[in-house]
Amino acid sequence: MTKLATLMGGFMIVSAALIFLSLSHGRDAMMAERKILIRNMVEVASSQIAHYYVRASAGDFSVEEAQEKAKEAIRAVRYGGEGYLFIVDLQGVMIVHPIVPAFEGKSQIDLR
Repeated sequence: MTKLATLMGGFMIVSAALIFLSLSHGRDAMMAERKILIRNMVEVASSQIAHYYVRASAGDFSVEEAQEKAKEAIRAVRYGGEGYLFIVDLQGVMIVHPIVPAFEGKSQIDLR
């Protein structure tokens, strides 16, 4: 009876370890996929901004119009259901925030 209990205990420990490793690997894979998704969304947004820059450089829009059109395009980007992109300049000022427009034009450095 003790051999059976020892065998069952060992089996349960190995099973628990395998489940833990499987969940850990699944989480890592999910995080890697999410990073790829976000990277792709940032590339799409960068392409949109570049498009408006080129159009403004060609004289199709004023710089201000191109900036507003680029902001509108970024505000519309969503991923994964609830994800969104925002733009903060090098001084920490929010340029675009699609969820809380009141943040735009304000420094986010001391935001808590």
